[in-house]
Amino acid sequence: MSVITTQAVDALIADLERDRGPGASVLEAGCGRFKHFAYPDTMRIAGLDISSDQLKRNTYAHEKFLGDVQTYESVRQFDVVVSIFVLEHLNDPQAALANMLAWTKPGGLLILAVPNVLSVKGLVTKFTPFWFHHLAYKIIYRSEYSIFPTTMKFCIAPKALKRFFAGHEIVHQEYGEENLARPFNYLYRGLMGAMQVLSLGFWHPERSNYQLVIRKSD
Repeated sequence: MSVITTQAVDALIADLERDRGPGASVLEAGCGRFKHFAYPDTMRIAGLDISSDQLKRNTYAHEKFLGDVQTYESVRQFDVVVSIFVLEHLNDPQAALANMLAWTKPGGLLILAVPNVLSVKGLVTKFTPFWFHHLAYKIIYRSEYSIFPTTMKFCIAPKALKRFFAGHEIVHQEYGEENLARPFNYLYRGLMGAMQVLSLGFWHPERSNYQLVIRKSD
């Protein structure tokens, strides 16, 4: 699986909570059942997901909302809005991005993680069928987690996301690389190195995932 660290984002969330005080709010948009960051105990967490089953299995959210992040209507705003590996599954990720930005309070944080569609992994995912994704996760990643169909729109590429949020402050960005099961990992890293050399360093095919943290302007 791809390695994207959480320490820097945990620190940003903790700093915001200290500034805004106990009761600062978090919305996980497409929450699923796993908590993504080490939220301070005083923060109140809401979860939005299209799957009622995932919401039932979620044990950390104080509030739960059933809905599609692309179309869900709400006038509420949160101090932190989080979307981790959701946008790649959507038909209209820009609608979801617009919603999530609207749900973020001025000065609040919008935290995103997406596959980098312009990496080798992203391009293979985009142009291969869903059955192949199942097979890859089972054999190459040896993962038993459920996976979902992907659309992998080019509008979620790193540069496209930064253009979408022009006018807001980028406070953190990070790429993650793959860590495959042996022996695939050695072969993969050799292939990525060769591709980078052949592109004269202009392409970083190993940067498979991307994390972006935006502070919404006032």
